[in-house]
Amino acid sequence: VEKEQLDTAAFVDVIGKADMERLGGFSAYDILKRNGGLNFTSHMPFGLHMGDMSSSIGFRGLKNGELVLLNGLSVMDPSYGYYDVDMIPAAFLERIEVVDGAASTLYGSQAMTGVINMQLVSPGPQRITGEAQGGSHSSFRGSGLYRNEYFVAGVAYNRADKLTDLRKYYSA
Repeated sequence: VEKEQLDTAAFVDVIGKADMERLGGFSAYDILKRNGGLNFTSHMPFGLHMGDMSSSIGFRGLKNGELVLLNGLSVMDPSYGYYDVDMIPAAFLERIEVVDGAASTLYGSQAMTGVINMQLVSPGPQRITGEAQGGSHSSFRGSGLYRNEYFVAGVAYNRADKLTDLRKYYSA
């Protein structure tokens, strides 16, 4: 529910579609990184994690206290707390809500330092969109989205030369 900032218990930053287009970036990871106010740890390209070397987003310099949601549902691995926000293309997102600060009373014990809630595009007026990005060492990222009043369908592909095999293994 939208409220004035002074009427809320915690600082909430809403990154809307216009903000995402202004910031640029291919994935939710890129959008959050370019928005500022968070700190990032990445051990692999595109923010991927590998084994116990997980990429993470931290609030106020603290690690492992954030809760990451997609449409209000946790995307974190229940055993280890891993999540891959790089797997969610920016084209699939309607907005990102970032709650900075402890939010355990509303979201549970995983939200000690903050909450990131990503809202996906929902059915609505017909829209077709896509984007592609290429780089050195045969890296490529692409996504496409089709939306109409009944459903939303999308596809995404990431390739990073030899890391493609690692991505498939650890994303499965």
